[in-house]
Amino acid sequence: AVAVAKTVARTIVPFTRVVANIINVSLDWTPVAFMREGLPKKFLEIVKREGEPMTRLQKQELGRGIMGTIAMTYFASLAAQGILSGAGPTEKNKRETLYASGWRPNSIKIGDTWYPYQNWGPLAIPMALVGNYYDSLKWANLEDKDLFQRTTYAVGGTMRSILDMSFLRGVSDLMGAVNEPYLFPNYVQRWATSQATFPVPNLIRQTARIFDPTVYETKTLKEQIMLSLRITGGLKPKLNIFGEVVKGEAMTQLQPVARTSDPLIRFLADNELWVSIPSKSTQIRGKDGKKRKMTQDEYYNYVKISGQAIKKRLDGQINYLKNMKDKSRQEKEIDR
Repeated sequence: AVAVAKTVARTIVPFTRVVANIINVSLDWTPVAFMREGLPKKFLEIVKREGEPMTRLQKQELGRGIMGTIAMTYFASLAAQGILSGAGPTEKNKRETLYASGWRPNSIKIGDTWYPYQNWGPLAIPMALVGNYYDSLKWANLEDKDLFQRTTYAVGGTMRSILDMSFLRGVSDLMGAVNEPYLFPNYVQRWATSQATFPVPNLIRQTARIFDPTVYETKTLKEQIMLSLRITGGLKPKLNIFGEVVKGEAMTQLQPVARTSDPLIRFLADNELWVSIPSKSTQIRGKDGKKRKMTQDEYYNYVKISGQAIKKRLDGQINYLKNMKDKSRQEKEIDR
């Protein structure tokens, strides 16, 4: 156990410096830059017409701060229009509906396509800060809260966005396992999978995803290793809220994703109307008449059958829903 812990620590701990360096460089492109390299004192000296001219480093810091602040103002206008996203909502039914529509977290929409910005260099964090601030208004119901609470939410969401970067995924998984102990077995399973499949070049796995971008469910370490190697025979495709097979991206956080052409899903996502997900604790009656929890296979089929049936019914009512106008009435009709 000690040996495993040491190995995990050696794998993860060095990345904390990477996180710190990324944040430090990115802050040069925010208003924080005006507080660095002695700029406050230099500004005061300039006003008083004292001291030496600004150094080259101070000029660079000032230029980045000005450019970054102007860019953040523009990003804010995009986020206010819903064109720039942060980490997004945490509720599963909301995320699944948005994902089905083509929306992606930490992305910018150009035309009808969402482009991930997490790997866009120093501007990624300023974009995430702005995106998560507006997410706090949209998804966390913080409109009536003070600026400090909204800013705190934005910073927390931005940290999630940073840790979700592909090369920091291990840190993200570890932090999640520390904060939620019940997730620790899942973290250990993913870590063991990464170690077992390390000899296989990532390029091969990425190429396999191009031919089969389906997202699959895994329950055991064996299934996780098989999926990592893209040996998907016998694995069940993951289903979305509508009982449809989920398609992933071959190049996560790099590949643009077009909005769906499905009119119902677009309508639900645009109007923030959510379909509930069946509870795993839903009970059914067995042949003996007694109630019991569904097995994993039964629940999978339940989500598939009920999701497809709900979507079929809503497809036939989309014009009726659109003509309602009143959102509360639309929500009640969808719940019904």
